Amino acid sequence: MGIVDNLHNVFALDQDFLRTSLAQFLQEQGLLPETALGADVRRALAAPCKLLSSTPAAIAPQQIPAGIWALIPLHIARYCNPGTNPQLLSCIALCSECFLCALDLLDDIEDDDSNALRLQLGDARLLNVATILLSLASQSLLSAIRYDLPYKRLHYLQSVLHQQWQRAALGQHHDLLAEQQAMEEIKPEECLGITEDKSGSLVSLACSLATISVDAPPIISGLFASAGSLVGIAHQLDNDINDLSTLLNPESPAIDYAYKSDLVRSKKTLPIVLANERIAHYQQLAALQCGCVPQLSSHAQAYDEALKASLAVAFYYRSQAALIIQQIETAYSRPLSPELRFLLSLGGLPPQGVSDNAYTQ
Repeated sequence: MGIVDNLHNVFALDQDFLRTSLAQFLQEQGLLPETALGADVRRALAAPCKLLSSTPAAIAPQQIPAGIWALIPLHIARYCNPGTNPQLLSCIALCSECFLCALDLLDDIEDDDSNALRLQLGDARLLNVATILLSLASQSLLSAIRYDLPYKRLHYLQSVLHQQWQRAALGQHHDLLAEQQAMEEIKPEECLGITEDKSGSLVSLACSLATISVDAPPIISGLFASAGSLVGIAHQLDNDINDLSTLLNPESPAIDYAYKSDLVRSKKTLPIVLANERIAHYQQLAALQCGCVPQLSSHAQAYDEALKASLAVAFYYRSQAALIIQQIETAYSRPLSPELRFLLSLGGLPPQGVSDNAYTQ
């Protein structure tokens, strides 16, 4: 049996467990499938890559398994404390899944991104579903008390949830405000700062929920949170790169690609800002050399260089995350499971990272 088959089997078992836990939880909250709100909540949780979706468990290195936001804290908690009550872990996992699903719905409306669920429900119902999902995230944490989670630890978990919630909202607000700024006013460093707040904070949250819930040592919680932040930034950069690539090549979009409005809304993603800097550079060269307007080929070259540079930055962040993971593995004297490395998108990185020179080519 190959690595892919092993991943598929492990994730399939986890997904079955979490889906059963979710069904019971929703029923306890009165969100039955035959009710209008219960049906809409399930539709949101069945969107691509969400826990109730039909996304394959894991079929390729770039395939995101269904329920990844629940699987990440589940596997981190298991790694830190394998003997933890599975029902307690399910409470933490479902908190993460519901919370991130809610933010995804809000993000779709704020960024005016089109997808099947938004078209089906409309913005009013989508906002109400996001509201109930945020409530479910908190309620899932509270339900962990039934499985011997100490009240002091519950309070800590709730504090971390709200702190990272506010940080993600701050990053999203900066992102929205940046749309009103001229492109040349935004620097790459500012783009990365926004990405760290609005995206890095969310993976960091999923990691922190896991480590705190099983009472991992503070140093381990801090290391996982830092690694999660770096992975979250890299994930967002991957999305921004894919969005720009698809917009530049609309004839061959990715399967199930949801339309993104980055260029239309003047989003200040790293690849777009870098491309703008490169275009300005070629314009200066053209003016100095012959006083003419640069050809379209130079624009294509600018976008290509920006995409390659953004890929290098994403790889750098993942490499830094891998180095932090090595510290965790040393502390526990055991490696992360292949499943957890896959979930954190660290499976293909070299064990010792790479030198900074790799990003200056």
